[in-house]
Amino acid sequence: MTNNDKAIKILNKLNSKCGTDLIYPKSIDLSAALLEGRVDYIFAYSSVAEQFGFFFINLPDRINLSNPTYAHEYSGVTVTVAGKEGGVSLVKGTPIEFAVAIPRNSTNKEAANIFIEILTSPEGEKILGNCGLISC
Repeated sequence: MTNNDKAIKILNKLNSKCGTDLIYPKSIDLSAALLEGRVDYIFAYSSVAEQFGFFFINLPDRINLSNPTYAHEYSGVTVTVAGKEGGVSLVKGTPIEFAVAIPRNSTNKEAANIFIEILTSPEGEKILGNCGLISC
């Protein structure tokens, strides 16, 4: 049995146990389910796992959607997501990236600029890293 066959077998086993009653709209709901023992494991951002003190395993960059270098490989995977009104959407894999911006109608652009300068400084990157967020 190849590694790919093993992975598909594991995925199918996990999939068979995943009903719509185990899909949560927000990571906080998912985390609460784990804390309360309603589920045995969750897939979440490492930053969420660190905030809640969960034991977690870091998946390799080739599959965890964290590294823009692998954007082409991520795009080879699609997921079908059920919509709220009965339709379905096909979602293509892309790197997960976070952004920061100052709203046009901000009442304190000077403070916002200072915040972004701090956030993108080496010290800010260190703080983000301690929270499980990877800077680019």
